[in-house]
Order: sequence, then structure tokens, then C-alpha cells
Amino acid sequence: MSKHTKGPWEVKSHQQFFPTDYTVHNVHGGGFIIAECAGSHRDQEESKANANLISAAPEILEALIDIIDVCDCDYTNAEAINRFSAAEQAIKKAIGEA
Repeated sequence: MSKHTKGPWEVKSHQQFFPTDYTVHNVHGGGFIIAECAGSHRDQEESKANANLISAAPEILEALIDIIDVCDCDYTNAEAINRFSAAEQAIKKAIGEA
């Protein structure tokens, strides 16, 4: 399915040198950097929140796929159809099929 780096991912702070900088690393496989959340245009709280969101991506994707797999959408309810469609589109985007 997806070719992204397997989770879990973790956030590391670089506040000693750069107060607004955070990196996201994979926990297994050497701990290399997945993403950097940094920059003087962001405050520390926003950078950390962005890093936290990115680090949760593998678990969010897996949970969303599991929900879609086990839930039976009520195809007579337009709101349910729209929400399932949005979830399916988010999964496709995450795995590079959108």
C-alpha cells in the first residue's frame, strides 16, 4: 500500500540552539529525520504543534484505514457518505494516490 517510513515517529526539540526548531524522527531504523518544523516566522508553540501532528501521521493513517475497513457506511445518509468519502480521499492523499 503506502511506501512512507514506518512509524512510530517521535518529536525531538533543538531548543538549546534554536528555540523554535523541532524535528520528527523515526523511532526504529536509525532515527533519521522525517521532517523539520522550524523557522523564525513561527513561534515555538506552533512549531511544536506542527511536529506533533506530523509525528502522529502514521498512527492517524493506520487508524483511519482501520475505521474505513470495519465500518459499514449508511449509504442512505448523505452526511455519512460525505464523511466516508472525505476519509477515503485523505487516505489516498496520504498514500500518494490522490
